[in-house]
Parts: sequence; C-alpha cells; structure tokens
Amino acid sequence: MEAVITTIILLCTGLLFLLNARYIRRNILFSVYVPDSKRNDSKVRNIAQTYKRNVFIISILFAVIHLLLMTILQSELQFILFTILIFLLIIAMIWIYRSAFNQMRFLKEKEDWMADIKMYKAVDTSLMDEENSKSSYFYIIQLVMLAAAIIYVAINYNAIPDTIATHWGLNGVPDDWSDKNIITVFFPSGIALFMIFVLWGSSKGLSLYQSNVSPANKEASKKYATDTKRNNEMLLHVISFIMTILFIFILVRPVLFGKEYMPPYIMESIIFISIVVVIFGIVQQISNDKKYRASAALNDKAPYHNEKNYIWGLFYYNKEDDNVWVPKLSEFGMTLNMARPAAWFIAFMIIVFPIIPIVIMIIMT
Repeated sequence: MEAVITTIILLCTGLLFLLNARYIRRNILFSVYVPDSKRNDSKVRNIAQTYKRNVFIISILFAVIHLLLMTILQSELQFILFTILIFLLIIAMIWIYRSAFNQMRFLKEKEDWMADIKMYKAVDTSLMDEENSKSSYFYIIQLVMLAAAIIYVAINYNAIPDTIATHWGLNGVPDDWSDKNIITVFFPSGIALFMIFVLWGSSKGLSLYQSNVSPANKEASKKYATDTKRNNEMLLHVISFIMTILFIFILVRPVLFGKEYMPPYIMESIIFISIVVVIFGIVQQISNDKKYRASAALNDKAPYHNEKNYIWGLFYYNKEDDNVWVPKLSEFGMTLNMARPAAWFIAFMIIVFPIIPIVIMIIMT
C-alpha cells in the first residue's frame, strides 16, 4: 500500500511540471516574453509540446522505477529511496525546463521579437515590509506544548517498556522496533523541534518579504500580494500545528499505550487532514490567482519583464533589485533573488539543511 501511495505522489509531482507549459501574465512562456503576434507561432507551440512530452515521459519513468524498487528493498530503505527519487526527479525537471527556456530565448533573439516593442520597468517595490507578530506567538505555543510532552515522558520514563515500536505502516501495524534508551524515546521530540524552527523561519520570511507592485495594475497587485501572504502563512501555521500534534502523540505513545499499540485511524486521519489542508490552501491561492489574472489581463500588458534576470529561466538573479523575496513570474507565491546573500542562506535552510537527517539515516542504515 505504501509503495502505491508514494508512487502516485512521485508521479503527480512530476506531472505538476506540466503547468509550466502554459502562458503566465498573458505573454510569458518558459520565463520568456512572447508578443501577442507570436503566441500562435508554430515554433513556439513545438517548444511547448516538446517540453510536455519530456515531462510526461520522465514522470512515468521515475514512477515505474520507484514502484519496482519499492517491491525489492527493505522497509527501512524505502523512505530513503522515495526521498532520493523525488530530488532526482526535480533535478531532471529543472534540466528540461532549462532546455525549453534556452530554445525560447534563442528563438526570440533570432527573430528579434522586441524590435518594435517599447519596454517598461517596474519600479514600485514598497509593498509588504510589515511584520506579523502573531506568527511568533503561534509557534511559541507549539514549543510550550512540546516542552510539556517532554517533561511528561521524562517523569514517566520508567513506565516505558524495554522494547518499543518506532515505525508503523499506514494500517497502524508496527514494522520496526528498538530498545528503550534516551535517543529512541526522545527522537520524535527532536524531529518536532527541528520542524517547528524550520516552519517558523519560513513564516518569518513570508512576513518580512517585500513584493513588487505592477505599475499597470497597482490596486489589484497589492491585494493579490496581501492575500497570498495571508494564505501562505495560514497554511504553514496549520501544517506546523498538525505535525507538532503528531510528533507529540508519537512521543507520549509508549507511556500511554505500551510497547507497540497504535490507536486505529490515527495515521490515516493525520494524513487525510494534511492533504485536505494543502488542497484547501492550493484552491485558495488558485482563486486569488484567477482574480488577479482577470484584472491584469485588462491592464497589465506592458512588457517590463526581462528574462536576462533569470538563470535557466528559473532562478531570479538581479543585482539591481534589493528585495530578497520577489513574486514568481506566475504571481503564484514567492521566489528568492539569488543576487542577495540572504537568499543563499534561506535556500540552504529550506533545501539543504533538511537533507542532513536523511544523510544521517543513510549512514546509520
């Protein structure tokens, strides 16, 4: 069952990259500005079709490889395999997108699409520099809850059996056990603490970013940025709270239920609620995105976008922009300006730092 679910997750992750083959902000495809006169050009459509075909093939290939290996490997190696394949899949998709970006940019320069088009520059970056103090209180409450659970387990440490279950399948049946010691008993609290600080830092980043305001559509742009920030912060809050409750339950479980018992439907409920929360957040963001697009389609046609500020069409790098967080080209969420040193630190904390526990697991295995 786990093999099927993780394979579906891997497949859907790959197929999500098909969304990159659509026009965003009316005239931008693969991070390149396409004039109205070229939107239906056969060469442009061929580049998009090639991208879609490559994404589909790679997604299917990774899903098949994952399903085959999951039936061969032992249970303790399956999570590591899934994580590695996810990272490799994303790298492959970045390479495919880079190829499409280079083809589009080459075609644009070769045919001189911008010869008779005047460029404008977006200069208003004054929005969203306030801090949301409520965010910190939310995570402090989670830390207090975790501390109380740790104290409770420490007081009742002698009541914990000498052998305890450390991993359960989706059906609630344990499939791995360990001898009782300080590390195995309190390891869930360490994961919870790490998760809280990572999401807390991410929430701080969302609170402090500045957002570019479209010079052609200021009011809709400001409202969109405000709604996006609120939606992303609430999504982080709810996910963090759910994960904290989960790890607190795993921490106190040996004291409450003994060696291996797991109440029915606990894991299924946590997974279901998490999926519902994420889907709700995505639906809310898509709704905000559609409202902004409807307004921008009428007014925001000024081609002030410059693809030279993007590495591979993906990574924003603009030394003239003082912002660390900037809106994505799709206006769906935020991305980092890699010309700013702070952006490299944030990227390390979000992407590289979480890999460290996985590396430790591989070494221990």
